[in-house]
Amino acid sequence: MFKPKILLVDDVTLGMEDEPEQEAKVKQGLENAMAAVTAIYFTERANYASRLGCHIVVLEKGRVADRKSVV
Repeated sequence: MFKPKILLVDDVTLGMEDEPEQEAKVKQGLENAMAAVTAIYFTERANYASRLGCHIVVLEKGRVADRKSVV
């Protein structure tokens, strides 16, 4: 199986709010895939992002607007 060093992930669950079981399965699969690699996760939902990573960077108009460490 291919093991990337960096994984770029777009928030594929954004439109799944009406399907909580499917959304949970997809999120679990993403979390498993991102466990052993450096992942850059693009999302509009800060509450979910804080569960996923140890560093959160907020971009506004292509520039870093905020940075937080969650660890």
